[in-house]
Amino acid sequence: MSHKDLMIGILSPGDMGHTVGNVLRENGARVITCLEGRSQRTEKLTEDAGIEIVDSYPALVEQADLLLSILVPAQALPTATKVASALASTNTSVLYVDCNAIAPETTRQIERVAEFQLSQSERYESLSQSVARIPMKSRRWVGEMEEIAKSFENVGLTPKIIQGAADVYRLMGSTTLADRTPEDTTPFPSLEETVTELVKKSKKG
Repeated sequence: MSHKDLMIGILSPGDMGHTVGNVLRENGARVITCLEGRSQRTEKLTEDAGIEIVDSYPALVEQADLLLSILVPAQALPTATKVASALASTNTSVLYVDCNAIAPETTRQIERVAEFQLSQSERYESLSQSVARIPMKSRRWVGEMEEIAKSFENVGLTPKIIQGAADVYRLMGSTTLADRTPEDTTPFPSLEETVTELVKKSKKG
């Protein structure tokens, strides 16, 4: 297969990605992308670069021979998770190249998430649904965990693991994710959106 026969996917065609896509297209490659969750500005950059738009991540991974991830570092893991989900749902494979300025540990985390999602897709889906629902109850669970920790300590058991759980719920409770009420009928955030919000909050301290 020559480079002119390649179908190359770009995630995402923003400031840098659309330039890379344009160069690849000018050299004969066919370039595609999915703009799910992207801004109008990115859509315009995509059109200006002559990059073709597909309507979903599953369509992207099924059509692409090579997939380039060119994003701001904070989006590297969430995007890789979406790609892994699409690969699992379509039972296909694609060469995925992470071109992002991320730490080695983040790269390893992406590999672990992708491996887990591809090998245990049903379990991952169950986890995705359950994790998104936890934050709205997290503020109540802080006190419950603290009481359980006291009970452990009173009978001579280490309370540290329960105190750690209280800290996790406290972190969740400090985010806007915890503001959701049971009456809210809008879709729950995805697992990657939930994790990204928690990571941002933890870094802010």
